[in-house]
Amino acid sequence: MRRLLYYLFFILIINCYIKSITSIKKKENNSLEKNIKNICEKWKEMNRHYNACYPEIEDESLLDNEIIDVLIKYIDLSDENLHREGLPNIKKDIENGEIKYSIRSILENIPWINKIYILMPNDKVKYFKEPEFIKDKIIYLRDKDVLGFDSASSITFEFNLWRLKNFNISTNFMYFNDDCFVGKRLKKSDLFYQENGEVHPYILGKNTKLDKKYIQWDVQKSLKDISKRKSLKQDPKEFHVNRDLAILFIYKLFGNDAIIKKFNHNAFGDNLIENEEIYNVTINYYDYPDECTKAIKRELKAMNYQHMRINYMINKYNRKFKIMDARYYDITQIPNYCDLFVINKGGKMYSYLDFGKSLIKMNKMFPIPTKYEKLNVENGYYKFETILKKNMNVNINFNDDFNETSLFLKSNSKSENEIFKIEYQNDGTYSIRSIVYNSFIGISGNQIYDSEFNFTLEEYTYQLKKNVEDYRQKWFFLTNTDIYFFIVSAYDSKCALDVSSKKIVNNVEIKCLVPNGGKHQLYKLIKVDSLD
Repeated sequence: MRRLLYYLFFILIINCYIKSITSIKKKENNSLEKNIKNICEKWKEMNRHYNACYPEIEDESLLDNEIIDVLIKYIDLSDENLHREGLPNIKKDIENGEIKYSIRSILENIPWINKIYILMPNDKVKYFKEPEFIKDKIIYLRDKDVLGFDSASSITFEFNLWRLKNFNISTNFMYFNDDCFVGKRLKKSDLFYQENGEVHPYILGKNTKLDKKYIQWDVQKSLKDISKRKSLKQDPKEFHVNRDLAILFIYKLFGNDAIIKKFNHNAFGDNLIENEEIYNVTINYYDYPDECTKAIKRELKAMNYQHMRINYMINKYNRKFKIMDARYYDITQIPNYCDLFVINKGGKMYSYLDFGKSLIKMNKMFPIPTKYEKLNVENGYYKFETILKKNMNVNINFNDDFNETSLFLKSNSKSENEIFKIEYQNDGTYSIRSIVYNSFIGISGNQIYDSEFNFTLEEYTYQLKKNVEDYRQKWFFLTNTDIYFFIVSAYDSKCALDVSSKKIVNNVEIKCLVPNGGKHQLYKLIKVDSLD
């Protein structure tokens, strides 16, 4: 009996030990589970906080799938059919083709854009094919159809961009003037960002400090000076007034501690919904709303929309500000390849020479035409008449060898030596072939540098009996008048056909010299319908 009691007692102790061990393990497991849950919760919280601080690491599928269009504001004042109700009929002889090169830069460097809308008072852009052949990428919009009236004020259009929602443009879009260019390859995320499930345009600008007291003084002084003039002329002072009025309005809305940023000129991302909000704020709170939203010409008391927009969005919604390499040039300067740049031809009196240089520079930067462009020159047979003297045409010298035969001027020789066949080569270039020798015109010679190491190439232009695939025999025909052309080498953009003498007489040689936009490098193409 005693043994039995000992045995039962031993069994009881063993059972209690097993239960205690099991209980301890359960507690450990529960504790481990709790720790794992706590770690997961903390990780989730950290992840939410990180995504809030750095939204760019969120799933970028929303930004990737966002449709972005481009809107370009344009006018061709050389268009004989242009008429705007209530506005003076201003005409210009030179239309330098900036919009053609702007669109080349867009399609080359931001190829992810959806469509390009061109807002203009003209019926069409003369550089492009008929609308039905380009509508897959380029769409024309008439100014009056959007506004309801004709206007020459860019400020009026910019405050009314929200009306484009009726014309199927994307909610987020890029706004360009026709003289804006994209100089480098940019991603969509360089210009727009994703935050809290929405896509917004970056605020593009400069970190320039603008003092409120100086701005107030500058506005008062400028308005006083301008009021003394008998007529209004657009000059830098007036443009500063428009900018400064916008900044003073921001101070009125957000107080003296408002954040003020300076805007990059004439190229920015915008949003239709945000644009309509700014329109309504202007209508309700600005002292001169009609000058901003209904003016048919630029008014002195109109705010600059671009400065108004960026500073409103920063102060109201804390939109992200981004500094970009954006530069402003006039047409006499040589642009660098930066993110965004403007070649502006307004505000100064430029010479024909300046326009010619600018045209040649743009073609050098963006030489490859898009499939939407018309040919500068139709294939066919032509005479090249210098602009310097009527009936003085380019001729080809006779040479038994048919090679290295120079070009010269001759007065109305009426021979086949002055007739050349021009053929497009599908890469933006043309071949020029002598119908007498059946050989192509090309360049040959030596490069000469002056004492300051500036390139001053002096080459004779020769007939070369070689295959047209050689780029020495390919040329660009560039025009800003539709009548006279610069003929620039595709092999070396520092070579243009040039009448080599100031005295325009028979047998003056044609050389290849550095393109300078001058009249010695301009030729009228006279089409020869028949060789009989």
